[in-house]
Amino acid sequence: MDKLLLASDFSDSSNNALNFAKGIAAKSVSEVLIFNSAPFPVLEPTIPTFMMEEILEDQEYSAKEKLRQSCDIVSSEKYLDGSRVGCDYKFSSGIAVNEIAEVAKRENVELVVMGAYDNSITSKWVGSTTISTLDQVSCPVLAVPAEATFQGFQHIVFACGLRDYDHLAIDEVVNFAKIFNAKVTVLHIADSISLPLDAVLFERLRKKVKATDEFGKIKFEMLVSDDRYEAIETFLSDEDVDMIALMKHSSSFFRRLFYKSMIDKSLYRIEVPMFLLNEKNYKS
Repeated sequence: MDKLLLASDFSDSSNNALNFAKGIAAKSVSEVLIFNSAPFPVLEPTIPTFMMEEILEDQEYSAKEKLRQSCDIVSSEKYLDGSRVGCDYKFSSGIAVNEIAEVAKRENVELVVMGAYDNSITSKWVGSTTISTLDQVSCPVLAVPAEATFQGFQHIVFACGLRDYDHLAIDEVVNFAKIFNAKVTVLHIADSISLPLDAVLFERLRKKVKATDEFGKIKFEMLVSDDRYEAIETFLSDEDVDMIALMKHSSSFFRRLFYKSMIDKSLYRIEVPMFLLNEKNYKS
């Protein structure tokens, strides 16, 4: 990984995401680009143009000062060779999701890191912004809860939906896991009705991945439960998982899982980051 993007709104969640960004960058020898986008202020039409310009200038100055301070924090981290982690920052005015997507594309970033939930009244907006960002970028998005603590990653779980292109998503997750030498569990939850077919598809996926696996730290686990959400939460808690990877796609279960986790916060009760992928980036 050469460059990752930290999308920051300077909230507690974003400040915590900064800790993850600099830790990941130091381990992967990546550069960090910190980005903030401020919406155009809504003002009375009677306000003179020069005042509008002053407001925008003040907004930009304040944001760039915070970005500079954030960059200083990132640069205090060091690569394994002792040199400081490279960091730069950018600011723009506009709609956050559109601006993040544009910068991510222009800068060829390989991972977008952003804060997930906090306890504020804006938490639902933050969740929807994360999902909307995922829809517009061609790389994974790491959503970091405000309560999560960066200690590296030892165990990453990919919640598998048994799609034809799941092996490509698993490759993406494994490439990230290699940075930290973390083990990866490919987890599928089957219900009692889907079990016979799911068992066949899951074994087919396992053989396909294992046939080319050179990492040697991928495990496959299929559980049976009619309450898939509860089963995933229980597994994450029992197995000391420190990251869950999810792919957003069109199946009803995963649409509900994304809505439940990003909006209702069900998976944030265990305070782990979410490595989010979008099926559109893996479909042929």
